[in-house]
Amino acid sequence: MSDKKREYYPDESPMSAREQAIDSVASSIGVFDEGLCEEMLGLGFDGDTAPFIGFIPMIQVAWADGVVDDKEQKKLRELATARGVEEGTKADEFLKGLITTRPTDEFFSKSNEIIRRILAKFPEDIQATELETLSDFCVAVAAASGGVMGMGNKISKEERELMRAIASELQTDQSIAGKDLLKKLTG
Repeated sequence: MSDKKREYYPDESPMSAREQAIDSVASSIGVFDEGLCEEMLGLGFDGDTAPFIGFIPMIQVAWADGVVDDKEQKKLRELATARGVEEGTKADEFLKGLITTRPTDEFFSKSNEIIRRILAKFPEDIQATELETLSDFCVAVAAASGGVMGMGNKISKEERELMRAIASELQTDQSIAGKDLLKKLTG
């Protein structure tokens, strides 16, 4: 139960473990949507790992060719560190697991749907900033191991097509930012 609920219902019985888990996820992502948090729990996220759901599209791009190579792993680690994932934490272990063992297509699809729903709850300017960052990070991961001897097109056709599909999945109904992201990845 959130502190706000406790304030209004101080005599309410203690929360169940499931309610605590939902509350932890909601608090960590700043979105209090019980159904959305339940879905995140069902995918393996918890209060420690939920803030990093935005890494799923990057991990999906890294898996585009069926393997996450050393350069892509290094880039993902670098980006995770930049976003506050500390070595040895639960979030770090969770992300490492997704990098070493390919998640299912269903996991990727459901995660992207959740990201879209989270973004839709925020103002357009925040959506734009988050989508721009996500786009830049996906491109950085895709470019990490591409090209021959550092030359040529660093992003494969498969990666580019996947990034377009992800951008389309993340586009909210009212999101100009999503449309801009789609244009950026098309060009």
